[in-house]
Amino acid sequence: MSILDTLFGVLKTQPKNEWPIDSFQGADGKTGISNSYGPQGHTGPLGPQGWQGSPGIVVPKKDLITIEDILRVCPHATGVDRFIPTLNTEFDRFSIITTNRKAMFLAQVLVETGGFKWLKEVWGNPPTNWQAHYEFSKSLGNTQAGDGKKFMGRGLIQLTGRANYEAFAAWMNDPNIVVNPSSVATDNKLAVMAAIFFWERNHLNRFADLDDIASCTRRINGAGMLHEELREQYYAIGKEVLGS
Repeated sequence: MSILDTLFGVLKTQPKNEWPIDSFQGADGKTGISNSYGPQGHTGPLGPQGWQGSPGIVVPKKDLITIEDILRVCPHATGVDRFIPTLNTEFDRFSIITTNRKAMFLAQVLVETGGFKWLKEVWGNPPTNWQAHYEFSKSLGNTQAGDGKKFMGRGLIQLTGRANYEAFAAWMNDPNIVVNPSSVATDNKLAVMAAIFFWERNHLNRFADLDDIASCTRRINGAGMLHEELREQYYAIGKEVLGS
């Protein structure tokens, strides 16, 4: 759930260095999708020239994301430098390397965090009606009293619920994430990796390849499609900034 949602409720040409998507076929035969979903990344493997899929196909590394790029997309973004190193490393490892893919990812996380301002859900006192539903939610895997607040939304794409934290911990091979879930908000690398985990597990690159921000937003934010116009605005600016 977006931090902005909690605070405000329901509100109402080919870029340079772009490649055809069939160039991203990986060793598992899936276009742009790895059969290795852990932090080790794609089974490509990644070589000095970039992400390599099937034999003989090498996709060069894209230009690195900069602080200036993100501020051009979202001028009020804060603490951008905290995330740049991990974003660049993990974008490369998980094939978020085309203009559309990077712009889509940034548009979504910038809205979800209010420009990197909120890395954890703003918990109401008392909890909002929405938050009250977290407790013992079967869909979130919350099985113990207090799980709702303990496993509130954190990270760049608001990882929420015990089941999702457990899955993320297994993916990262780091059981401490479940023991200390607040680390997903306080550790900058984990905040990024939680979003990469969600992105990879839900194959969201496919929506960027189709230029389909509505479907990507629906997968992240649900049927409410909250702040859709802002996501579209950031996406459009991102494509211009990253493709120029």
